[in-house]
Amino acid sequence: TTTTPTGPLAGTDGSINDVDQLSQYSSEEVGEGQNDVKVLGFEVEATNDGDISIKSAKLSFTITNASGSDNLDDYIEGASVWMGSTKVGSANASEFSEGSSGVWTKTVTLSSPVVKADKTEKFYVSVDAVNSFDSGDIDTEVFTADVDNLRFADGSGVVTTEDGFVLGDMDVSVSFVTFSTAADTELKI
Repeated sequence: TTTTPTGPLAGTDGSINDVDQLSQYSSEEVGEGQNDVKVLGFEVEATNDGDISIKSAKLSFTITNASGSDNLDDYIEGASVWMGSTKVGSANASEFSEGSSGVWTKTVTLSSPVVKADKTEKFYVSVDAVNSFDSGDIDTEVFTADVDNLRFADGSGVVTTEDGFVLGDMDVSVSFVTFSTAADTELKI
């Protein structure tokens, strides 16, 4: 595990220059009981005006299920945010709030990972699946994951919420499947 830079921020006017979605995360599968399954990734680039410290990320999960549950805790136990290989924040499924039907959100407080001026860092969202899925829930579910906004501080202490670029528009499709499907398990007799 790498150490996430913290401490004094260089410069006073740092800001987010760009946020790009990592294209390798598009149609992800999560199996029963699996932990820390990355379902979404993005890069944050800081301007050359100074370092920024990411304070929080607002995660959203949307569940559209024609015949089964649209309750988040029927699918996941929790979600985490990572900077590179370091976990920088997490929340239990019970901490998410349901807005419109099937849309679950939570602003996850992060450990203030630093993106240095004129540098780019990779961030990921992972989920921990519940141990057993109801077959009626997973046969028709449409589940998407997103990051709606990022809150960050610059070297002068100004805190800003960024919801532009691709934030709120990543909508990565996630399928919840049985353990045997996720592990590609076959029984041969």
